[in-house]
Amino acid sequence: MPDNTLSILTYHAIDDRDSVISVEPGLFRRQMDMLAEMGIKGISLAQAFQNFSENGCFPDHTVVLTFDDGYLSVFEEALPAMNAVGFAGTAFIPTDFIGLNGAQAKQRNEDLDRDLMNWRQIEELAKSGFEVGAHSMSHPDLRRIPAEQMEKELSTAKSRLEAHLQHPVRSFAYPYGLYDARVKNAVSGHYSYACTTRLGRNQPAQD
Repeated sequence: MPDNTLSILTYHAIDDRDSVISVEPGLFRRQMDMLAEMGIKGISLAQAFQNFSENGCFPDHTVVLTFDDGYLSVFEEALPAMNAVGFAGTAFIPTDFIGLNGAQAKQRNEDLDRDLMNWRQIEELAKSGFEVGAHSMSHPDLRRIPAEQMEKELSTAKSRLEAHLQHPVRSFAYPYGLYDARVKNAVSGHYSYACTTRLGRNQPAQD
């Protein structure tokens, strides 16, 4: 990869649906195999920033793999494909949807209409080497809710995950990739790093 840049591949669901957020399982496995054959290792956001903290740069020949929304297909499809090549990643979890099936999830948010991981699966994901980050509680557009409600979305999601996983949760993904200065400031009060969906490579000097 280019010198001292942070490249992030963002995924959501690993399934056969005709959707912009879906990647077919066979294609995903081929992508992971291709990265491994190229000598590029998949890592978590936490691993990238640990290296930056210790060495002043992002690790060479790596790409961060992230998965938004906590879909069951991440556990059933992405995890074994990544384990096969020794990769790790970061899964961003909206805590109000944990353990729901697709119909139940759609009742709460029509954009999250797939089966979600339950707590046992999230804990197994973490034990496998995945980083677990937060994706708010209910996946709202944080720009459009009152400050008090946003604070609850951020703090409760973090505390729920930490209570189950028994370790700090430092990463966050903005729902829909949307944020403004008010949202960014609130997120920075709870998390060390956050992901959006802007295309391009991150340079060390960038926020």
